[in-house]
Amino acid sequence: MQVLTNIVIGEPDEIMAIGESLSPLEDWQGMEANSLNLEKLAMLQSILADQNFDEAFAEFRPLFTASDEGPWLIRFPHGSIKKLAELEEDALERIGEELAATTEFEIDEWAVDEVQDLLATLSQLAGNAVDQEKTLFIWMGM
Repeated sequence: MQVLTNIVIGEPDEIMAIGESLSPLEDWQGMEANSLNLEKLAMLQSILADQNFDEAFAEFRPLFTASDEGPWLIRFPHGSIKKLAELEEDALERIGEELAATTEFEIDEWAVDEVQDLLATLSQLAGNAVDQEKTLFIWMGM
C-alpha cells in the first residue's frame, strides 16, 4: 500500500485540522510528494542541518496520529525550513547531487535532475512559509 505524502504550509494551531484532513492540498498551500518518505526527508534534514542520519530522523516525530493507518502529521524541522528557503541555485544543484547519491534515493532510482527539481520546489514552498511566518507540515496517509 502506497503512502500519500503532502507537504503543506500551515499555522502551528492548525495541527489538528491539517492532521484530520483527508485532502490537505484542497485547503492549504503545498505540494504532493508521494515519492518522499521519512527516510528521504531525514536524509535531506541530515544534509541541511549537518546531522547524522539517526539524529535527523528523530526530528520527524508525529504531532498528530489519527490511527495506525494514518493520517499522520509531522512538522518539518524549523531550522531546515529557513535553510531551504535561502538556498541559492548552485546550492540546490549541489545538495540535489548529494541527495541523489544516497541509498535512500538510489534505491528508488531517482535521477539527479529529479532530485534537484524536487528540492527547488521544496525551497520555493519553504520560502513561502517563511514569508508568511508559518511552518511546513508533512501529512502522510494511506
